[in-house]
Amino acid sequence: MDGILQKRLLDLALAVDEDPDVLLLKEKEAALKDDPALLSLVEEKDKALSGYMLARMDYGEDSEEAKAAQKKLHQTKMNLDLQPKSHEYTEIYSRLSLRYRYVDDILFGLFRQKKKCEGRHD
Repeated sequence: MDGILQKRLLDLALAVDEDPDVLLLKEKEAALKDDPALLSLVEEKDKALSGYMLARMDYGEDSEEAKAAQKKLHQTKMNLDLQPKSHEYTEIYSRLSLRYRYVDDILFGLFRQKKKCEGRHD
C-alpha cells in the first residue's frame, strides 16, 4: 500500500475514533450493557425474531403462525424502543450509520458499480 494512502487511512480511522458521536455511542452502549432489565428486553426481542424467522421458514410468510410471531416480534421491539436508554442509543446509531454509509460510498462506491462491457452480448 502506498505510504500516503496508508497515512490518510490511519488519519481517517483516528478521526472516526475521536468523532464525538462515536464516543457518545460507546458511552450509551456501555450503559445499555449495565442495565439487566434492558438486556432482558433485548433477549426477548432476539427470541421473538428467531421465532418469526422459523415460523416463516416452516409455515410460510402468510401463515397464521408467522403472523402471530410477527406480532410478537413487533411488540417486543416496541417494548425495547420505548426504553429511554434504548431510544437514545438507536437515535445516535442511526445518525452515525447514515454518516458512515456516506463515507463508505465515497471510499468503495466505485468498486460496487457494475460496469457494462461494450461489445458484449450476454
